[in-house]
Amino acid sequence: NHLNVHGYWNIDKNKISKSLGNIIKPLSLKDKYGLDAFRYFLMREMVFGLDANFSESALVNRLNSDLANDLGNLVSRSLAMVIKYFKGALHKPSGHLEIDERLRSDASKTVEGVINQMDQLAFSKALIVIWGFIAAVNKYIDESTPWTLAKKEDQTGRLNAVLYNIVDALRVITVLLFPFMPSTAEKIWASLGIKEDLHTQRLDDITEWGKIGESTTVSKIEPIFPRVEG
Repeated sequence: NHLNVHGYWNIDKNKISKSLGNIIKPLSLKDKYGLDAFRYFLMREMVFGLDANFSESALVNRLNSDLANDLGNLVSRSLAMVIKYFKGALHKPSGHLEIDERLRSDASKTVEGVINQMDQLAFSKALIVIWGFIAAVNKYIDESTPWTLAKKEDQTGRLNAVLYNIVDALRVITVLLFPFMPSTAEKIWASLGIKEDLHTQRLDDITEWGKIGESTTVSKIEPIFPRVEG
């Protein structure tokens, strides 16, 4: 038999103990910040098998930076543009540019990287890989400038292609996040309007591009991670 045991959480590099008076209440933190957010912090901050340092200020900084800014803003602005420009409905694009192919390649490399890290129980590194792809999708949006394409009538096809690729990338991200933040992943999945059950998705085939069907209609999503005042 083999038993995997995580490291200790310390505060200011000191052990947590009643005698030091530095006890933390995880259930209270869960209630304050949300289960998925708290779970994300714990998985992201601790390298499995090693000790880690806890502080509530670090928790707040991580939630605001990674969850509210990177992930939350990506999801919100992406779906808002699909609704604004196409009333939530997209169709499969007929052509792709080099920038689109790079995004697809990034998605495949991300899934491969996550699988490799998970096989080694390197959960923190797996999340770093996922957030690298989130950054790549945000960069794709900034470089593709869908808000500029929307002002040109002859660029409707290109605008559809850009937004389709973004939504497909969100599909990949959502599946990758599911083991870490299940409730959050389910909310995003529901807003993507994908008919397939999230629970049946497999990592080895989620990079097949073009799974956003013609009948798929995205819906507005409330901020999944509002900024936290520390």
